[in-house]
Amino acid sequence: VNVTVLIDGTNPAISSPDDIAFEFGDTGFEVLWEAYDSNPKNYSIDVIIHFNDTLYGNYSIPISNVSQPVWTFVDPDGGDISISLNDIHLGNYTFNITAYDTFNQSTSDSVYVRIYPDIRAPIIDAAEDLEYEEGYTGYNITFNFEENNPLFYNLTLDGTVMMNGTWRGENFTIDVDGLDVGIHDYNMTLGDFFGFNSSVIIHVEVTIDIHFPIIKEVNVLQSLSSQTTNNLTVQAYVWDLNNITDITIEWG
Repeated sequence: VNVTVLIDGTNPAISSPDDIAFEFGDTGFEVLWEAYDSNPKNYSIDVIIHFNDTLYGNYSIPISNVSQPVWTFVDPDGGDISISLNDIHLGNYTFNITAYDTFNQSTSDSVYVRIYPDIRAPIIDAAEDLEYEEGYTGYNITFNFEENNPLFYNLTLDGTVMMNGTWRGENFTIDVDGLDVGIHDYNMTLGDFFGFNSSVIIHVEVTIDIHFPIIKEVNVLQSLSSQTTNNLTVQAYVWDLNNITDITIEWG
């Protein structure tokens, strides 16, 4: 049996992903190429900076070129080559990849990346107005947010500050049990790093307790009487949402 091994005359195979655009501060983006070669050697990713603003935003980092001197695959069908775009400066970039095999054959591809300014105010998805009867518990209101560059929050109840401080994009759930009868206003204000603010007001109405106290299982355990006195011991289950303040026993 004669076996002829031919020289690898095929250039590395690299996919050509779409260009990418996203708002500064957004995360989870990457440039990803699907690559394959039967005799991979190395690759490099060179970044062309068309424009960038290193002072824009609360936090960002420069992007660097990548050089991979040893390029191998764990999977015989090939693998991915990727570079994260998290936290890089505002700007416009071109990412050029060139991959070589051991026979010095190469393939290149380019992806254009645009990171544009944050010009949106924080988006607030808040709970609906709420109503509950005095004394009932288990009520809360939720504020969900969407913002890539959060900075601060301020929550007031009827004009008085409840809580405020540095905001990192987290959502809030507020317990609203135990309020006095009436209408109460929860006002949430959010601000981002670029001076855009959003506010929302949730009304919580607490209505008067309209339920009578519960009295049951009344038992007379002892009764001693004379012409002028009547002494007795009474056992009963008495309950109300808003506590019992006075009990009157009438005997006849």
